[in-house]
Amino acid sequence: MNWYNTEPLRERFGDLYRGPGSSDDAYLRFMQAVGTTSPQNTVMNNVSEATKIMKMLAQGKEIPRSGKEAGFSGVAADTRAILSRKKFGQEGGYNVKDSQKTEHFGRSLAGDQSKAVVDAHAMRTLSMAQKDPRYLTNSIRYQADHGGYENYSPRDLLANGETSMKELLTRPTMWMSAPTDAAYGLAAKPYHKAADKFGLAPGQAQAAAWYGNADKTGVKTTPHTFNELFEQRLRENALAMNKSPEELLDDVINGRAHLDMSGVPMPTQLPFTRDEQID
Repeated sequence: MNWYNTEPLRERFGDLYRGPGSSDDAYLRFMQAVGTTSPQNTVMNNVSEATKIMKMLAQGKEIPRSGKEAGFSGVAADTRAILSRKKFGQEGGYNVKDSQKTEHFGRSLAGDQSKAVVDAHAMRTLSMAQKDPRYLTNSIRYQADHGGYENYSPRDLLANGETSMKELLTRPTMWMSAPTDAAYGLAAKPYHKAADKFGLAPGQAQAAAWYGNADKTGVKTTPHTFNELFEQRLRENALAMNKSPEELLDDVINGRAHLDMSGVPMPTQLPFTRDEQID
């Protein structure tokens, strides 16, 4: 199963998009928005936030610097809003080398899987495999009983005998979840080697590792493809809005509507049968 296969959605863009520009340009723009709204986000919220970016761009509106004002939620909402502004030319300072994860994520979804995406789970897979304290995260911030925030170090807990390596290997958030910009290429190498070994594209190799290690690295999203998760969010919203999925998809692709963070939950809808898919 190829998590990054979004060709059915690309085809729907071709059927429904009515300009300006080409449907391929609009499709790439959407996947770039998925990239910029991905940091520290669930896939389902990622989908919703990307459609909000698409709507703002289509309507000629400026993306707010505040995540809350942009309609984003959760951790790093402001970061995602500012990154989106930079990517789409509303603010200076965008640098591909400083945004390799989000850039490669968007490109992989758009069909270019020549680079592995070293996201939090890909990095944790590598970190945890080492079973080496040097790969534990430096510090974790938590809300203390008094209401304020404090920090603790997993490395210190291990060194002081307050926890064990066996315990730490059951707690993925204790491990490094992002390489430095300079080390990104080095972290991607194991996935490129695996891709060569098994005759896969690097993006496919990374996605396969994501599936295989989901229970170990703290993946919160049910393991379905991006296309399936997009469909689920579309159907939830369509049901809540009393529209057909096709009608709502037309509105989303052409910037007249976005997908909200929640709709009518439809847990029995996945996996979709072939005659239910948008392709």
